[in-house]
Amino acid sequence: MERARLVKELRWQLGSELIPPEVEVFLSPAEKRFRTRYNALLRDYMRSVDLDLTTVCHQISTQKGELSQDLIKRFLQDLSHPPMELSLNVKVLKDYGQIETSTGPITLIRGNTVTMRRVDAEDLIKRGIVEHVLPEKF
Repeated sequence: MERARLVKELRWQLGSELIPPEVEVFLSPAEKRFRTRYNALLRDYMRSVDLDLTTVCHQISTQKGELSQDLIKRFLQDLSHPPMELSLNVKVLKDYGQIETSTGPITLIRGNTVTMRRVDAEDLIKRGIVEHVLPEKF
């Protein structure tokens, strides 16, 4: 979630759908898809209200002196770190049977909680078959 926030923030700060190539190389394919979809939604919304909000925000940032190489460096530093969790716990919302994952087969039975690699869980979460269960804080 933190990395998606950074991608959105960079869009607003730059006032453009284009991001510097030195930033883009650190985006995963999923983050690039997110950026493309976010840009499309934002573009459609701004067209519907006939106002380019990102240009306005960019102008304000520039007037305040906030847009600089330091900002790009901060994004590079934050985006160059991959997500910390490679595996996550998910609660099964729908009976789905046995699936093949990158670590082997897992049976998804409604109500069970299983640990799986993030890469295997992402599509299942999007499809509403499982939900990410946050670890309890001690």
